[in-house]
Amino acid sequence: MSDSTRFDNYIGGEWVAGATYSSNINPSDLSDVIGEYAQADVAQVNAAIDAARSAFPAWSTSGIQARSDSLDKVGSEILARREELGTLLAREEGKTLPEAIGEVTRAGNIFKFFAGECLRISGDYIPSVRPGVNVEVTREARGRCRPDHAVELPDCHSGLENRSGAGLRQLCRDQACGPGSGLCLGTG
Repeated sequence: MSDSTRFDNYIGGEWVAGATYSSNINPSDLSDVIGEYAQADVAQVNAAIDAARSAFPAWSTSGIQARSDSLDKVGSEILARREELGTLLAREEGKTLPEAIGEVTRAGNIFKFFAGECLRISGDYIPSVRPGVNVEVTREARGRCRPDHAVELPDCHSGLENRSGAGLRQLCRDQACGPGSGLCLGTG
């Protein structure tokens, strides 16, 4: 690309020129300048943060269908343009074309997956003894989670996240929660 194109920052619904620009060069062909990309200064970063804060109330109160529709639209657009976007990605990062197209396809599918997740209600609805009232039960993570197990450790296990097996059980026996407290997951 002999005459590189400038790409500005999108802040608060408008394209804004950067304080400076940085060249993006194709790693497979160093003579190929993909474009000049805007570099934000502190004022632009703060403007972007303010724009996000301003947009949050409307997004946070939007219904699950609107959120699902937005994510699905993004996923569909990515998938419809996977060849084009894959070609750009291969050029920008030096990936093989099939790998880049595969990465773009996966990104589109992830957006579509989470569009569906917006519509799935997590937790349980339990009937109440009061007519016309249901109780919603949701689960939240508490304590710490060990990376090698999908279990939750109570707060009394600070620093034990990387222990396993007999070592964890022995440390649990020594902790204040102690065996039989109903809190310790490592004493069984």
